[in-house]
Amino acid sequence: MQYYRNKKRKYRTAKQKIKRIKTIFTILLLFVIAIMYILSSHEILHPIVLDRGRDNAFSFEDIPEYSGMPAHIINKNRPQFTDKEYRRGEKRFIQLSKLDFRGRCGTCMASFGPDTLTNESRESIYNIYPTGWEQEIYDAIDNGGALYNRSHLLMYAMSGLGAEPRNLITGTRYMNSRGMLPYEMATMNWIKRYEERIIYRVTPIFIGRELVARGVHIEAADVKTKGEKFHVNVYCYNVQPGVKINYKTGHSSKDLQ
Repeated sequence: MQYYRNKKRKYRTAKQKIKRIKTIFTILLLFVIAIMYILSSHEILHPIVLDRGRDNAFSFEDIPEYSGMPAHIINKNRPQFTDKEYRRGEKRFIQLSKLDFRGRCGTCMASFGPDTLTNESRESIYNIYPTGWEQEIYDAIDNGGALYNRSHLLMYAMSGLGAEPRNLITGTRYMNSRGMLPYEMATMNWIKRYEERIIYRVTPIFIGRELVARGVHIEAADVKTKGEKFHVNVYCYNVQPGVKINYKTGHSSKDLQ
C-alpha cells in the first residue's frame, strides 16, 4: 500500500512541475509578445535620425508641417553620406530593404550612372498594391483625378526597377509629380550631362503602424567630389492639397477646410 502512495505522490509532484513549467513558458511567451508589440509600435518604425557623415544629425521631428511647398530642404541641401558609402558608390549597385511585417518599404539606395539609365518601356506595375492603397478620384487632381500613384523610391528611368514591391509606395499625385520628380530629373540630367556617378538614397517615413508614408527623404550626391558639385537633401511631403488622408489606412476624403 505504501508503494502505491509513494507512486501517487511522485505522480502529483511531476504533474505540478509540468504545470509550473507551462506557467513559466506562458509568462515568457507573453513577455516576448509584449516586447515585439512595443517595438512595432515605436513612434517611427523607419527612423531617420541620421548621423552618418560630416553634417549635423537630422530627425523627422525637425521637419515642419506642410505649408504649401511640396518639399523641405534639409541641412542646406547637403546629404549625409559617409566616406565608405562614397567609395561604394564608385561602382554600380542597388540595395533594397526587405518589406517589414506590415508589408511596408524601407530605405532604398543605389549608385546611378550612364550604365544604369534606361529608355526601355516599363513593365506594368498595376498588379502591385503598396500598403494603404485605397484609391479615390478627385476632380481637382490632374492627370485623371487619381489621388494615388505607385511611387518608385528609386526612379525607373535611373534604376530600371519596374514592378518591384520593395521599391513602390502609395504616394500622392502631388508628391510624385511636384515633390519627387524635380529632384529625380535633376539627378538624371546631371548623369547625362557629366557622365558621372551619383549615390542616391530614399527613405519612406512611416509613423507608428501607419500604412501610408508621411513623406520621403531623398539624398543624392556626385561621387567624384563627394557632393561638392551636385547634392540633394530634401523631404517630400506625401500630401494632396484639397484632400484629407488617413495615413493609418489610406482612406481619404475631400478637405472642406
